[in-house]
Amino acid sequence: MTFLLPDLRLAVTEVSVRRFEADAPSSRGLAQAADAAAGPRPPVTGHLVGVGDGTSRGWWGPVSADVAGQVRTLFSRVASRSPMTPGGWSRRLSDATRHAHTGLLAVTRGAVELACWDLLGQRHGVPVWRLLRAAPTRDRVGSYATCFGIRLDSLPAPAVVREVAEVWPVQKWRPVRRMIRRGHPGLTAVAALPPGRVALDFCGRWNADAALRYVRRFPLPLAWVEEPCAPGDLLGLRPDRFPAPVAAGEHCYGVADTAVLSLAGIPVWQPDAVFCGGFDAFRAITEIAAGQHRVVLPHGGGLLPALHAAFAGSSVRQVEFHILLEPRRQVHLQWPTMPDPDGTFVPPQEPGWSGPLHDRLRMTA
Repeated sequence: MTFLLPDLRLAVTEVSVRRFEADAPSSRGLAQAADAAAGPRPPVTGHLVGVGDGTSRGWWGPVSADVAGQVRTLFSRVASRSPMTPGGWSRRLSDATRHAHTGLLAVTRGAVELACWDLLGQRHGVPVWRLLRAAPTRDRVGSYATCFGIRLDSLPAPAVVREVAEVWPVQKWRPVRRMIRRGHPGLTAVAALPPGRVALDFCGRWNADAALRYVRRFPLPLAWVEEPCAPGDLLGLRPDRFPAPVAAGEHCYGVADTAVLSLAGIPVWQPDAVFCGGFDAFRAITEIAAGQHRVVLPHGGGLLPALHAAFAGSSVRQVEFHILLEPRRQVHLQWPTMPDPDGTFVPPQEPGWSGPLHDRLRMTA
């Protein structure tokens, strides 16, 4: 049977923002030690961006209050409302005001574009990847575990390290400045793992020299070193100095920003569809990365788009799964997309990104 590509154009007649609240979700048995270590957590609150075409509706979220506050303003400045693909709507939003290709407004138009893709999936009754391919280009997509929410020098850390190592090939932690000197049991647990099973994320808050000194003293060869300096300092980073591959790129706010990653010689790219302007821009970045033989490990804020892009053929090596945060990110969905017990994902089958909104979601205007 010949695969007929659905019509990807849509006439967006309405953009809305809804605030929501939901009870804190469980870890679904994926990381029981981490869940216990984190203790009771507050309800989830956030904002959802919705788009409608008169008959169907799509959603993306959660987004911050800052993004929510920009959605209607940016959409109101779009001159043409004729049918257009989701990527076309992103470009219209970018053209609507001079600085919509950067920073907060890039995240805003990305949220609208991602909601447009969800609308198309809901309209056609298929997952987003199925809008682009008759069949997935792979059977499974692997993931690595991010352990944020637990300090590596905390008392529960050794149990979390061991539990995560049973499932995920790599676990990512934030560095603790004085931990190496103190020799905390969490560090001992990490040091017992095979080489390349741990990554460190400096979150762009260190300077490169301090991060390099820390990495050199770490007792285990790392899988990668993430954001060892601020994004604006990447051109002077010299990643070849580091004893592990350097990862960066979550702060690319458009396809053009990949020029910095290329010039800086960053071997591991981490685009995020939420930050870079949407699904089309994300897939374009992965194509550039593949052409330059760079590894693509997408930033976890855009887990769902990264998964759908991978099953549609993008060069995604692994996706990032926040063991504590991701269940909260998907709490608004009736059927959240979670990994199998081996840490891998199968192709999503629910319409849109991951099916309808949860029927018990508490939403306000």
